[in-house]
Amino acid sequence: MTNDYYSVLQDADAVERLNESGELRRILKPYKSADACTICQVCGGYRLLPCSLCNGSKKSVHRNHFTTELVALKCMNCDEVGLVKCYAC
Repeated sequence: MTNDYYSVLQDADAVERLNESGELRRILKPYKSADACTICQVCGGYRLLPCSLCNGSKKSVHRNHFTTELVALKCMNCDEVGLVKCYAC
């Protein structure tokens, strides 16, 4: 926002007057985002999904090629709570 608008928006009473007169809508119109009005159909607006490799468990299970044992490794695809960023957002 420009400095002249910032000085107007400092005061709660001024904001209320601008809202009642319809001037606030005009001031904020250039900052309206279409993305803010829509919700992602994949993640529901959370912008995060459970990891598709470990299903959120943070452990990735791989078979040891030399024996029949399964080895649990830390999943390198997700963050510390088992989430990845939504691919659609």
